[in-house]
Amino acid sequence: MTCTDTTLNLKIRVKPVRRALTLLVAIALSAQASAQQANNWEAPRTPDGHPDLQGVWANNSSTPLERPEIFGDRATLSAEEFAELRRQAQEIRDSGGDALFGDGFL
Repeated sequence: MTCTDTTLNLKIRVKPVRRALTLLVAIALSAQASAQQANNWEAPRTPDGHPDLQGVWANNSSTPLERPEIFGDRATLSAEEFAELRRQAQEIRDSGGDALFGDGFL
């Protein structure tokens, strides 16, 4: 094998790799350019310039907004207290209630 044969083999092997790398760089640059397109949407504002948060906001959670005073500083409930809360929740579900809103549940 001569020096020119080795050089020729190297060129033949490098060409596809170079093409693949060029293609990958082109794809990466085009993806980055499309990801940076400007978003023309603006959040609606109230007349005084604040974000408009009007709408229907449902809190379908049995977690109250503030900790009920009946629990005091305790981090957990006793087994009896937990069983009572489960019983109350089941009564609400059985009566056709669609959600257990925390502030009205506890």
